[in-house]
Parts: sequence; C-alpha cells; structure tokens
Amino acid sequence: MADFRAIYNARYNQGGTDLAERIKAACAYVAQAIFTEAPEVTNHADRMKWARHVLVSGNLDSATEAMHWLVVSNPSISGALTAKTPVSDSDIEYVVSVSAATFGAAL
Repeated sequence: MADFRAIYNARYNQGGTDLAERIKAACAYVAQAIFTEAPEVTNHADRMKWARHVLVSGNLDSATEAMHWLVVSNPSISGALTAKTPVSDSDIEYVVSVSAATFGAAL
C-alpha cells in the first residue's frame, strides 16, 4: 500500500486531467455494461442502482469524483503513478467495476 502522501499526490498532483478523464470514461463504460449483465451476477441489484445513478440520473461527474479516490488508492495504480509508469485502462476498469456495488448499496 502506498502511504497517505502518495495517495494524496496520486489524487491531486499526478495523472492530471488525463487520469480524471479516463476514470470518467471507465465509470460510463462500466455503468453501461451493468445494464446488460445477467441478473445472477453477484451484487447485481446494487450494481444496477449505481449504473442508473450514473447514467439515467445524470450523475456521471459526482460518481467519477467519488470513484477517483478508490482508483488512486488501488496499490497497482498508486504504485504506477508513484513510479511514473503508465496506468492501464484495465486497472482503472477493474477498480470501478468491483466498487460499483459498494456505491450502489449506499444509494
């Protein structure tokens, strides 16, 4: 795990606009994918709540802002940012996808 300074720097000082835009794209992409997933997917109901919140209710910006912290706190991503190596889209997508149910449960 990165220390708190590294996580803060990853959120506010590294990755910049490019990372923020990629997180937003991942949120929209994952939300859309949830609409077509099978109801038997684990935590589907909470994932669907989040997807509706993001796309149907028009909360992509606020959902992205909340998700940004989880993305930069991920050890692989914060490590890449600290090492100044590229962050993969698949790492961003993974964090967004596994976190959607958590956010959906809170709605």
